[in-house]
Amino acid sequence: MTVLKNMLEERRANPRKLKTSFFDYVLEELNRGDSILTEAISQDLMLVLLFASFETTSPAITVVVKLHRDNPRVLQELTVSEKELTGKR
Repeated sequence: MTVLKNMLEERRANPRKLKTSFFDYVLEELNRGDSILTEAISQDLMLVLLFASFETTSPAITVVVKLHRDNPRVLQELTVSEKELTGKR
């Protein structure tokens, strides 16, 4: 986790103009004022995604379900966004 934290701090100190990596998008989300994403959650997510790509997708899906359960506002926002995209009510 220390490595991921150091990488985030380094990227935060030297942001890229062209967003090309997951780190860039995590930092963008962390910098938003209304985001529920915290540094701790982002580090956990990056760690899981790193190892989930090594193992299988099931650990990543498990984390996504857990994070949605722990943060019902996110699930509500995703549901609203999906309805807006598909035109459903």
